[in-house]
Amino acid sequence: MGNNISTLQHMFDHCLIISEYLSEANINTIQDFFGNRMVQDAIVMRLLALGELTTHLSDDFKAANSDKMDWRNLKQLRNVIAHRYGSIQYDAIWDIIQNDVPIIRDFCQSNLDASDDSI
Repeated sequence: MGNNISTLQHMFDHCLIISEYLSEANINTIQDFFGNRMVQDAIVMRLLALGELTTHLSDDFKAANSDKMDWRNLKQLRNVIAHRYGSIQYDAIWDIIQNDVPIIRDFCQSNLDASDDSI
């Protein structure tokens, strides 16, 4: 479980950093996001890292939590970013930022909190 906890902490940190990028650049709308290439690139790289980190979680952990997280799509997002970078649809990235990143963050946080309780 220890490696899973470390990986979840890294995933949680990436989610927080995505929020920091948006806040620091004063990005509140999709139009703001479309207007800031640097933030787009920075967030896409964080999403790539999130997808990559799913490969560091144990298969047992992912199976036990498959009803809470869509591990397959998170990994596929990583593959799209890594291999088809020039064709990224930034409206879809905005949707992921708004809808999926908070779910990932909360999932990681609840598991990290639970691990603190077991120490």
